[in-house]
Amino acid sequence: MDQSFCHLQSCDPKGAGPGLHDTMQPPQNPLSFGLQPPMPFSVQGLSQAALVQDFLSGTGFPSPLDHQTTPASSCVGPQLPVSSPKGQPMLTQEAQLLSSAGHPVMQPSSGQSTSLQASLPPFPGVHIPQAPPKEIQLLPMPHSEPCAQERADNHKEQKPVRKQQQQPPAKNISAVNGDGGATVAAAKLRFLEMTLSDVPQDALELKSRIPAHIEKGKEGRRIALRTTHFPIKLDHGLKVIYHYDVDIRPDVSIDSKREAIVNLSHSGMTPTKIAKALNIHGVTVYKVLNKFKAMGSVKRKPGSGRPCSARTPAMIRAIKGKIQHNPIHSMRRMAKEMNVRERTVRRIVKEDLGAKSRACTKEFVALPRDVMRQVFETRPEFQGHYPAYDGNKNFFIKKRIQVPSDVLLINIMDPEEERMREFNVRMQYAADVDMEALFTYLNEGTSLDRPQTALQALDIIFRQAPEYVPAARSYFSSTERTVHLGSGVECWQGFYTSVRPGWTCYFLNMDGVKIWYTQGPKGAKRRYSINEVRRARADKEVFNCDGKPMTVAEFWRSTYGQGLKYPNLPCVWVGSKKKTIYIPVEVCNVVRGQQARKLDEEQAAAMIKHTAKPPAERRMIVERSMRQSGIQGNEHLEYFGISVADQLQKVSGRLLDPPELKYKDSKLVKPKEGKWDMRNCKFVDGKSLSKWILVSFCPYFDQKAAWLFVEAVIRMGQEVGMNIQDPINIIMCNNRMDTMKRLFSDFKDVELIWFVFSKKGDPVYMDMKRLGENEFGVMTQGTALRNAKGRETGQGPNPQVIRNLLFKVNSKLGGRNVEINNICDLRPGIFKEPVMVIGADVTHPAPGQRDVKPSIAAVLGSLDVNATLYSQVIQVQPPTTETIDNFKDIVKKLLLSFYSFNRKQKPRRIIYFRDGVSEGQFEMVMMIEMYRIQQACKELESGYEPKMTMVVVQKRHHTRFFPENPKDGTGKMKNVPPGTVVDDIITHPTEFDYYLCSHEGIQGTSKPTHYHVLYDDNNFSSDEIQKLSYFLCHTYARCTRSVSYPTPVYYAHLAAFRARSHHDSYLHQEGNQIGDADLEHAARAVSIHKNIRAGMMYYV
Repeated sequence: MDQSFCHLQSCDPKGAGPGLHDTMQPPQNPLSFGLQPPMPFSVQGLSQAALVQDFLSGTGFPSPLDHQTTPASSCVGPQLPVSSPKGQPMLTQEAQLLSSAGHPVMQPSSGQSTSLQASLPPFPGVHIPQAPPKEIQLLPMPHSEPCAQERADNHKEQKPVRKQQQQPPAKNISAVNGDGGATVAAAKLRFLEMTLSDVPQDALELKSRIPAHIEKGKEGRRIALRTTHFPIKLDHGLKVIYHYDVDIRPDVSIDSKREAIVNLSHSGMTPTKIAKALNIHGVTVYKVLNKFKAMGSVKRKPGSGRPCSARTPAMIRAIKGKIQHNPIHSMRRMAKEMNVRERTVRRIVKEDLGAKSRACTKEFVALPRDVMRQVFETRPEFQGHYPAYDGNKNFFIKKRIQVPSDVLLINIMDPEEERMREFNVRMQYAADVDMEALFTYLNEGTSLDRPQTALQALDIIFRQAPEYVPAARSYFSSTERTVHLGSGVECWQGFYTSVRPGWTCYFLNMDGVKIWYTQGPKGAKRRYSINEVRRARADKEVFNCDGKPMTVAEFWRSTYGQGLKYPNLPCVWVGSKKKTIYIPVEVCNVVRGQQARKLDEEQAAAMIKHTAKPPAERRMIVERSMRQSGIQGNEHLEYFGISVADQLQKVSGRLLDPPELKYKDSKLVKPKEGKWDMRNCKFVDGKSLSKWILVSFCPYFDQKAAWLFVEAVIRMGQEVGMNIQDPINIIMCNNRMDTMKRLFSDFKDVELIWFVFSKKGDPVYMDMKRLGENEFGVMTQGTALRNAKGRETGQGPNPQVIRNLLFKVNSKLGGRNVEINNICDLRPGIFKEPVMVIGADVTHPAPGQRDVKPSIAAVLGSLDVNATLYSQVIQVQPPTTETIDNFKDIVKKLLLSFYSFNRKQKPRRIIYFRDGVSEGQFEMVMMIEMYRIQQACKELESGYEPKMTMVVVQKRHHTRFFPENPKDGTGKMKNVPPGTVVDDIITHPTEFDYYLCSHEGIQGTSKPTHYHVLYDDNNFSSDEIQKLSYFLCHTYARCTRSVSYPTPVYYAHLAAFRARSHHDSYLHQEGNQIGDADLEHAARAVSIHKNIRAGMMYYV
């Protein structure tokens, strides 16, 4: 019998087994990427091309409720960017559609792949070229209702609306289409770098459509809250402050000391004493004296004026900027990016910037502040002034002064090296900062015209806290509230500050934060960057020593006269990769103060245990941080006429009623405190599971445990409304890739493969998911061994674990677990007509991987009228590209999926929830993506103009709410109740935004979600959009709890995460390098098999 693929007997349940739990955990390296084309489909033999025709013509179309949707191979995926074989410039389809009308596009060569519409006959009112056109014609904008302007007119007594400035005309964009659909070209096209002048004028006009602030909501019971905001009082008489640039560089030049060496030598001082007095190397003293004796001068010979090396001022500034952006940036990578030698970069880092290594963040933070503090205290120009310095290159002052035109030489004691260091300081005037813009912004400003410079200056003024270690907008202390996480990592706790606008004033947002650093001794004499931890032991690691092979242990004994204490431990490879410098780990110490990139499970658990505080305790921490920060009564704030209140801002929250949830046979459940019990209830649409197998990759999950598990699944399936039959086989096999591929080949016709793996992080999980969803088109469900066997051997599984697993299984088979009651009075009125809810998220690679890893976008659109089933599209695009590439075609696919699912009904409204957008990106994302949605509707049918709403969902903020009365808190932590909404006082002064806490805080303090309405044709009131957002948090398929943000956005995040997992598995199995950013290979790695139809949510 084949040991690698062993079949057991046929399924005959003999007992109960422990439950499985699908541990779809984040992979060890979440920096994967991929592209999933829109799902091809056909209905009753109709191809997607015919479906488009039916969408336009309204001809007879069978209902998907009567006929099952079947896969088809006639569909073409999303149009990908192409490049010519000769490397001509290229442009994605979105960039072409965003170009202004009438710009020429060269005719592509024969055989070029085209978009979906290229194979379709032309229809009235839709632009479907048979071949790529010579000219791109822009379609007119839909004439939507000017709801924003009407609201502004109706509420002029509340806030005036600023007039929009006339935008410049759009620039020309032309491109050469190449041959073949190669997605490698997309990596070179940085769509985000397109300036606003490159956007069509129609899209620019969307800027005036941002909804104005409307009347706050009225529904719900009022509760008193405190928030992490302190009111700020500004000096109205301060009209302008002055901005100066600072350039600080270590004085590493010996020119200024050569004459001093000669003079001291003539005075009779020995070279050794000269070196000690001037803090320079003795060899340098001897070289200078010898040169003076030979030439009679110490001055350098005049050069030709041409730079003798790449160490130009521009290069130094560029490298300094890279290090400040990413302190652990590899010098080798910087050299490659900037096309210079690695030696040049290292000399710039060490000599020009004064850093000892690439991991020396403190030198770019602490020492410049000490330098400028001495400048401000000693220079007469600054007497009586308290400038605000950001620790980099900017400082602000209340009155304009005449700064020194020459370079200042400042001596500072370096605490790390315990010696004096010299720095050259150069200052110059930069600009005036209009502080009146801050008050104007409160009255009539929008997110598109923020007074960024004035807000930046205000932030810097508040960050003058010398007793704390600054890190961006946060401050930490290594001596206060330090938590040891184990394995040489400690957690520093501090506070975060940011200036936020409110209805009537500005607020200082302050919250407790944490950061983890490495532990270690101070004052290390030599520092190295570790290339690799070797696998061999020190007494087995061999290197070439003077032409003879020698182990590291032998070298240590012969050189230092003593053997290693732990020769069985490995060595670290340090220094240049061209050399073999191996150092035993027992003589090394980790440099203190390096930020740890990632925590393991035990460290993360220890951090959460010590830092997750209930609301009452967190409120005390914030108030204590304010008292200890030195902000109140700070001389810098008093100098600028700024004061801060000592009490947290009080706001009024409203508690929205939860929706009624419906299960099978119209059984209704009312959530309470963000959760509900579905016992004695069955899924709305419970699917049958007759052809499935159970696979074990764990030797401890034997035959008996497998049968116990099978019976538990079948029994729980009957309770929740799923007809689950006995598995057709139970298989025990190893985790080799060839074994897994053979498994899928032999059982490619089954509905589900349920597998058991050893523990979290097991590569088997990612491999099985990729094979099932990418290569063979078979749904999979995985669980860890501890959940499959249960806590007590032979006692049966936890029923709740099995129930949670069936939530996922039913969704993956296309079923619906729960839906909002469609006859409930609380149900949003928008669902009375066909509406499609879209959720989108864009995730970016980590800073260290941005030059080799692409960004990944996930877009989902609802299929049913209750927004519980979704179809999905995954899009790979160049790194840091925030707008979604190829978005028009994506939306068209989602619209066609909706049309095929709903009996030829087109959505009359589109609600677009967008995640992953910061306030500085509102303008670009709103204009580009809303324009593409409108164009997608127009291209599908002339005159098709559904009403649209775009809402940005933000979770990365530091706003928290604390119940003023502890009795208003819910749960063990006494957090704010689920459904708490805040839409005044601390929200945007002129626009439509609100905070909503829709979930129960199980651990720590709940984080509300910030919603910002950027576009609204539906004329939503505050109550309507808030209720809609809250209700969509109750349709999440994986649990019986309301989640923290709307379900479509949550699903978009899961779908993008799954794509990363697929690509990681592909790289691992195919032997590709992690740095492969080839989008063509990424598309192949994550493309979803055609058997997985729309509505089968494989990512849950």
